[in-house]
Amino acid sequence: MIGAVAATALLTAGLGSDRPKLSCDVRLTRVGGECVGVSDGSIVFTPELDQASKRISVENRAAAEKPYVTIALLTPMTAPDGQGRRRILEQVQGAYMAQHSANRSELVPAIRLVLAQPGTTEGGWRRLAGQLLDMVDDPRYGLRAVMGFDAGDKHIADAVRFLASHGVPTVGGSYTPEPPSGAPEASPSMAWTSPSAGDQLRALASFSTSPKREERLLVEDLRRGDPYVKGLREAYVDQEPLPRLLTYDSSSARTPVSSSTFRDMVDSICSPKAGIKEIFFAGRPAHLRLFLSALTDRACRKDPNVTVVSGSDTTELAHDRELLRKLRGQSITVRYTAAAHPDMWAKTAPQEGAEAQRTDARRAMNDALRQAEESGAPDLADGETISVHDSALTAIAAIRASTHASTAASSSLPSTSEVGRALRWRQGRMAVRGASGWICLDDQGYPYNKAVAVLTLDGKSALPRLNGVAWPEGKPTGCAPPGVG
Repeated sequence: MIGAVAATALLTAGLGSDRPKLSCDVRLTRVGGECVGVSDGSIVFTPELDQASKRISVENRAAAEKPYVTIALLTPMTAPDGQGRRRILEQVQGAYMAQHSANRSELVPAIRLVLAQPGTTEGGWRRLAGQLLDMVDDPRYGLRAVMGFDAGDKHIADAVRFLASHGVPTVGGSYTPEPPSGAPEASPSMAWTSPSAGDQLRALASFSTSPKREERLLVEDLRRGDPYVKGLREAYVDQEPLPRLLTYDSSSARTPVSSSTFRDMVDSICSPKAGIKEIFFAGRPAHLRLFLSALTDRACRKDPNVTVVSGSDTTELAHDRELLRKLRGQSITVRYTAAAHPDMWAKTAPQEGAEAQRTDARRAMNDALRQAEESGAPDLADGETISVHDSALTAIAAIRASTHASTAASSSLPSTSEVGRALRWRQGRMAVRGASGWICLDDQGYPYNKAVAVLTLDGKSALPRLNGVAWPEGKPTGCAPPGVG
């Protein structure tokens, strides 16, 4: 049985030190100038993670006194800028909040949480993925799921495919690729908790500002090999064939993307004959920021409102004070979806058919808000914390559901294959009651008709404004599998 281990073993493994250590600890591996490896809170990857790491370390020591398994948050633990470091902190806080809540229930097993740092290179993710795979059979860990990751990052996506191909259950966080149109996903161990880009756009359709095709424009990054951009591009083109298209290419080393990249583009958008009212931006948030900055400097500021629509990673701009200052007083609105918003179930009009989901989600959201206040988590308005929180809840639900099944016949805790099968049962009464709403997975592990929060940035407030809750199918449909009931 995976259970408590002696204190000496914990110390030998680096799992029980009282004070977290900064810098590249000897228990990590330096790959390409980055510290790569796993921490249970006793290693601190950046100063911003110090307090969160201490809380995780304390929670893990308490969990180790009972039969336990481990889940891993897979995400880069360092970033070159403040926005990136804030996002990492939100992800770590979300995972901790789910762990803390799970360990206060009567259900078993207890949950330990580790932070898995892959770095930003191929060598880094390969080194980390091998380490995580070893942790499955290591009784000090008993790893049973990897969760919270953003598969829009190529190296993260590669690591996830490797782990899933070896039977390790994986549960995505803020990004979900489009469901395959041909052969089913190769691994039965993959699951996702956020809507794909296509589902996000379908949900946003009810908030469209312009029903006329000739008033819409797609601004597209031609870069290949970026799954996030590819998903946005294909989803929008598939759903709304557009008469107009403007492009840029972020893959060129000779001409990196800058504000001048979008200057001429904006001039054509502002032409009196253009008549553009809605722009879909298929690109990364850093490029969206440059595009919006160019748009705020355009010569047609007094034209009718322009709405810029983009994907869920737009949440990275939610705390960009300089951008919000530029948007203030302009006729520009940025609309996007987020996995969640603190007020999405409390301050929006009730929708027919969503009463039970609303009740469950409000309870889960209130619990998350309480934990966030107690643990000093950042503001939850951009949805990142809740996205990882619900990803961890989904992994934990599958672990505990398979534990009940396996312990009926033996005293062992569930295997990774049992947890993987249980992930596919998250539908009907077995749906995950997340703070973002019900998480109902189809037989390929994809969420169906998942509720999203619709948000806008316009500079009128310091935080994103909540417009409402939307569903890809246009309305809530319960949690029966597609084509059933």
